[in-house]
Amino acid sequence: MLRISDHRDLDAASSAWSVMSSVCSEQRVWRELVAFHFTRQQIDSLHKDSKDVDWKKVFHQLRKLYGLREDAQYAETLSLCRHCKCLFWRSLGHPCIADQCPEYRERLKEAGGPLPPHPVPPAAFLKFFSL
Repeated sequence: MLRISDHRDLDAASSAWSVMSSVCSEQRVWRELVAFHFTRQQIDSLHKDSKDVDWKKVFHQLRKLYGLREDAQYAETLSLCRHCKCLFWRSLGHPCIADQCPEYRERLKEAGGPLPPHPVPPAAFLKFFSL
């Protein structure tokens, strides 16, 4: 739930099941959503005291004042390692063969260095399973 970037998805999940409603109403979920969409200065402009904050209310107030980030559709996407072809979440890291094997690391240096991981949005991920 902490990786959801759209407040409408939280509202939809809340209406789907009472347990999800309970999870989606947790302050941490809304605090993470606020931190994803807004800068520290924007958040501080609305409130300075972090005690007894209703983060859902803060989110909607900031959304009305500043709008939402449009540069990032997803809070996190999968990435594909171009070396070992492993899918991984960037926030969790990836222990690639390039990091573990000195011979492979040397070959990569000779070839111009390691390539950055390739982002895999949800639609591309689902295509992995299509026939």
